[in-house]
Amino acid sequence: MTTCKEAMKPGQHDYCYHQIHIDATRNATDDFNPFHDQNKVEQFPAMFPAALLSCALLEKAKQDNYDFESNPVVYTSHHISVDRRLLQKLKSNDRLHLLVAVPRAVPAGKGLGKKGFPQQLHRCFGLSAGNRILFRAEAVMAPLKAILQDAEA
Repeated sequence: MTTCKEAMKPGQHDYCYHQIHIDATRNATDDFNPFHDQNKVEQFPAMFPAALLSCALLEKAKQDNYDFESNPVVYTSHHISVDRRLLQKLKSNDRLHLLVAVPRAVPAGKGLGKKGFPQQLHRCFGLSAGNRILFRAEAVMAPLKAILQDAEA
């Protein structure tokens, strides 16, 4: 089976996204009732959809057979933008589609705003009904070992 990255030409890999399906909105309310009105608009916290970012990144890593036990990674920074108008229209049982791009290398560096270890930038999008962009996120991650080694140096 050809992967998305293998099928793309050099320079196009930034546009290779993997779609992750997560149906978590149904269980997100405090008064969860499996027989509740599925058309009821919920008042989700502003960061609720972006909280699914970690789930999407874990699913992507699982698809790539990444071994977290031998080489755990942690967030070093993240930038998240949520469309609050679209969030206000989110209904219970709405399906969200999370797109995770092929990670881009962030080289190690020294000086102001730089890290002394290599990192990876993950671009993600959360789409609601009609493929409307509910949130955009950039998460920068690094192996925990690299961070600890840099701290000791």
